[in-house]
Amino acid sequence: MTTNSKTMKLYECKRNSWVVPVTDTTAPPGAREVLIGETVKFHHLDGMYSFCQDKQGNPCHLPAWQEVRYATDKELGVSTP
Repeated sequence: MTTNSKTMKLYECKRNSWVVPVTDTTAPPGAREVLIGETVKFHHLDGMYSFCQDKQGNPCHLPAWQEVRYATDKELGVSTP
């Protein structure tokens, strides 16, 4: 993946990329809260919120304006030579 720690808004990220929230998150009513530092796969935006999945494949929703960074290889459990 990447080792870049640059932060950006979720709406600026590429679809189907692994991201990590860096500020407090807000979930839509009835959805679970995503923790700061939790790695999730961002699939796409759906209005104000996004469709994401955690590492176990459970759906979760971050707001489109959420401040995130791309996940590192270490966070994804990928070994690099």
